[in-house]
Amino acid sequence: MTSPTAHNLAANGNILYASPFDISLTNGPGINEREFVTSLFEAIGDRAHFVIPRPIGGLPVGIPQAHCTFSSPHRRHHPLHIIPHIVSQFRAIDNAIAERPYDLLIFRLGPLPISFLHAALRRNVPIVLRHLSTGIATVFNERGGVVGRLLARPNRYLISQVARRAILSDSVSEQDVQQVVSEYGVSKDRVVWIDNAVNTAKFFPTDTRSARASLGLAHFQHLAGYVGNYAWRRGAAQLIEATPQLLRRFPSLGVIVLGSGRGMAQLQQRANELGISRHCVFTGQIPYEMVPQYINAMDVGVSILEPREFAASEQKVRQYLACGKPVVATPGSNEFLEANELGSVVAPNDIQGVAQQLERWLLLDDSSRRDFQERALSFVDANFSSTRLMSHRLGMWSKVLNERFEPAHLSS
Repeated sequence: MTSPTAHNLAANGNILYASPFDISLTNGPGINEREFVTSLFEAIGDRAHFVIPRPIGGLPVGIPQAHCTFSSPHRRHHPLHIIPHIVSQFRAIDNAIAERPYDLLIFRLGPLPISFLHAALRRNVPIVLRHLSTGIATVFNERGGVVGRLLARPNRYLISQVARRAILSDSVSEQDVQQVVSEYGVSKDRVVWIDNAVNTAKFFPTDTRSARASLGLAHFQHLAGYVGNYAWRRGAAQLIEATPQLLRRFPSLGVIVLGSGRGMAQLQQRANELGISRHCVFTGQIPYEMVPQYINAMDVGVSILEPREFAASEQKVRQYLACGKPVVATPGSNEFLEANELGSVVAPNDIQGVAQQLERWLLLDDSSRRDFQERALSFVDANFSSTRLMSHRLGMWSKVLNERFEPAHLSS
């Protein structure tokens, strides 16, 4: 029987979560942070506090402002903003810990995690790291220039020092776990794989025809699409290249691409060159709240990465499945799609293969789609649900704390 003084974070104990990512942005990290903050607050309520950058786009609905301390935004690590961000984050974490006892500090690291290392060295509170990856260690190498070269080595040092002091870290794929252990010299037993989660209260199936009608897409008999940022290098380009072949079988096919950015003009130009423009819809940036509606209008979604990104755990893949849609994706962390007959895995440069697999899923009849939807929802609930994964995290963190630490603070 559990001791009344044992850590059980689902029922007692305070947690401070700190992150450098702006939860108002609709990019991958921003959405990920928004859903995690919401999920943690829903799980433990007033016992959670959050140190996050002041949202440039305003605080999203559902985020508890009374339980947030805001640091200055770094505006994507702009040289003029990164130092004020680090200083304000440093103070915010220190002040939060001074005002209230915490049983656990949860950090999501970004480049130059000085404030996180300070907390790890000076505060007698256990820390865990969420979504630890090697990508943050190479940010300055990729940026290049004099500043990039100067900051690359100290950045990697700071990250590795925090990682080695964490009682536990999680990464979003098996490949990421292996890379983190190798890159930062972290013990293998302190890094675990926890997949990206999807909020099933937002992403769930609705009627496809109704969704198309509401979005002005009812004239398409079939619809394939891409949802997310960097469409031109994560699947939309392959989707457009495959469309001429698909139109021979599906003359009323529509292709929809959500998102914005400098590469969208090239996608539109390519659609013009292929003579398929009237079949393509480029929505530009849309509110996050409308993404489920667009996914529900589709028959199949794509998420195609280049080999250097194969370790990623794509949120869009989980969102497609949560809405009951099959997925055409690339290898790395998507083999579960074929193993569970939830989608297809293709090479990123295999346009013929992309077209063939899209055709396979577009050909499903109504009965097969209903069967697919039931299987997809069952799989998502068991493996990707934000509620279920938060419960798993709280149990895992509690177990590690009970093995290593006495409770510092318990509240019922």
